[in-house]
Amino acid sequence: LEAEVPQEDVEEVQASNSDEDPIQDHTVLVTDGLAIARELRCANLLNDSTNYGGNTQTLSGTDKLSDKESSLIDLFKDIKKSMLMPPTHMVVSDTNSLYLQTHPEFLGIFKSDTSNNKGMVPLEFIAKQLGLKEILVGRAKANTAKPGQAPSIQEIWGNGLIFFYQNPLAKPKHGLTFGFTAEKGRRTVQTFYNGRPGAKGVNYVKVAENLRELLAAPTSCGYYVKNAF
Repeated sequence: LEAEVPQEDVEEVQASNSDEDPIQDHTVLVTDGLAIARELRCANLLNDSTNYGGNTQTLSGTDKLSDKESSLIDLFKDIKKSMLMPPTHMVVSDTNSLYLQTHPEFLGIFKSDTSNNKGMVPLEFIAKQLGLKEILVGRAKANTAKPGQAPSIQEIWGNGLIFFYQNPLAKPKHGLTFGFTAEKGRRTVQTFYNGRPGAKGVNYVKVAENLRELLAAPTSCGYYVKNAF
């Protein structure tokens, strides 16, 4: 990704004796944009039910986990039976994680009082109840509108629920794991100046990385719940 910083803007900031650095500020913005673009790719990849073979199901009605009568524990028991390797992680969007944290099923266990259904349960407690190492919460949002249209800001992780088995010891030629990121080299940051555009030229900030997210064994080490909320 690239950003353009007119040299005239740089000189104006320098003349004001400000501590701001327009080139550095744009470097941070571009780097952040690159990270969000990567998370969007991951979200689209992991929320594609066709990647999971038979390890997927769609919830409806009172089975949805946003319903107080639903049961994540019962759902998880069926999911665990379907996977070759037991899940170590669960992925949920930021908004939908609140449904789990305020669900009567976990509040009753946490408080040892099924009559008191007020409050919020830590995600670490839910992970422990399910035997997971971690619950990952997707908080990124993106503007899905086309340029020139009114902004449409949406959570990129949607209403799905993702379970996967992660093996940190797995390598490309041995070991079983849900997926990994193939990376060539490290992220680079370049700045260069072009005197042709405008009155005083333009500074360019370029941030680049060579990587690709790959699902190695999604049908053995993954499970996708569509419309979980």
